[in-house]
Parts: sequence; structure tokens; C-alpha cells
Amino acid sequence: MKGENVDKFDWDQANEIVDLDLDGKIKMLGAVARELLGMKVELAAVSGRHAELKANLAVLSAVKSALQSSIRAEQAH
Repeated sequence: MKGENVDKFDWDQANEIVDLDLDGKIKMLGAVARELLGMKVELAAVSGRHAELKANLAVLSAVKSALQSSIRAEQAH
């Protein structure tokens, strides 16, 4: 399932899923649940990294502004 194009609906595959016996459906549900959990964990990691990068950018931007102001002040004298 991982990496497949979810935009295209495969009716044959859908019929195969519907035709599964109870045990097959339970196994399929377990596989889907594991995939969802994996994606949620991956998204959380990416979101955390995004927040960290954003914070670092804000700090660097503030330092840059302070340095520019200091340089301008020294050049004015």
C-alpha cells in the first residue's frame, strides 16, 4: 500500500477487499492501522522539525537585525 497513488481508485482491488473473509478483513484492517500510525508518527516528526527550523529562523533574523543596527550605528560615528 505504501507509496501507491491514492488518486486512482481500483475497482478490482476494492472488490477483492469486500470479498475477503472475516480473518482477511481483520488482517487488512491491522495493516491499514499500522500504516496510518506510521504516517502519523512521521508527520509528527516532520512537524516538530518544521517548528524547530521556524524558531531558528526567527532567532537568526533577530540577530541579523541587531547586527545591522549595530553596524549602522558605528558607521554613523
